[in-house]
Amino acid sequence: DLSPTELKRNLIAWAQKKGYDLRTHKGKAELINFDYRGYHFGNIWLAGDAAGFASGLTGEGIYPAIISGEAIAKKILDPKYPAYEIDRMVQKQNKHNKIIHLSARSKILSRLLTESLVVALKLKFINFHSLEMAD
Repeated sequence: DLSPTELKRNLIAWAQKKGYDLRTHKGKAELINFDYRGYHFGNIWLAGDAAGFASGLTGEGIYPAIISGEAIAKKILDPKYPAYEIDRMVQKQNKHNKIIHLSARSKILSRLLTESLVVALKLKFINFHSLEMAD
């Protein structure tokens, strides 16, 4: 496992080889769209973060982007394709949103849920992959 410092150093070195100087840039987080409202609007198809498939609880977005992109491609090629993968992602996201809304009720509840989740993950009572958008 690499430390965050080592990861950053490796990223800077890789970027320099590609002709980019990241040493003067400060990393920052950006907002993640997890407000799912649908993925098919007439002749417009949305996948990943554009469709709001990222998890507001875990921040995971790459896996849902890949899965939704593949399912949408299958759906475009075969309109009868059921896209069960997307149904599962939406169900999981609804669960994540319930936890988020519950924790937003109070700082104490939010802290308690966060700390409980961290402890449960460390003790392997729950698996991080069970928190991902698709099982």
